[in-house]
Amino acid sequence: MDLLDLAMQGLSVFGFILFLVLWFMHFMSIIYVRLCLNKKSSDKQPYSKLAGVSLLKPLKGVDSNLINNLETFFELDYPTYEILLCVQDYDDPAVDVCKKLLGKYPNVDARLFIGKSLT
Repeated sequence: MDLLDLAMQGLSVFGFILFLVLWFMHFMSIIYVRLCLNKKSSDKQPYSKLAGVSLLKPLKGVDSNLINNLETFFELDYPTYEILLCVQDYDDPAVDVCKKLLGKYPNVDARLFIGKSLT
C-alpha cells in the first residue's frame, strides 16, 4: 500500500503543478493580447491614397434583383475602382441590364466584355 500511496501523491502533485502551469499560460496569453494585439494601427493610409481595385463580375442570365445588385457596385464609396462586367455571348439578357447601368453611370470606370470582345 505504501507504493500505491506514494504514486497517488506523486500524481496529485504532478496534476497540481500542471494546473498551475496551465493557469499561468492562460494569464500570460491574456496579458499578451491586451498589450500587443489591441494596439491601434497608426500606419493607416488616408482614404484618398488607397490602392485602386478592379471588380470582376461574371454574368449569365438575369434574375429579379440583378439590376439592384449590380447598381451597388456602381455606387461604391471608394476612391479608385473599375467594374468589369463579363458576359459569354451577345444573346444573354444580362447584356441589356449592363448597358442600361453603363448609360446610367457614365462617370464610373466600367466596361462590358462580351465573349472576347470589348463593348
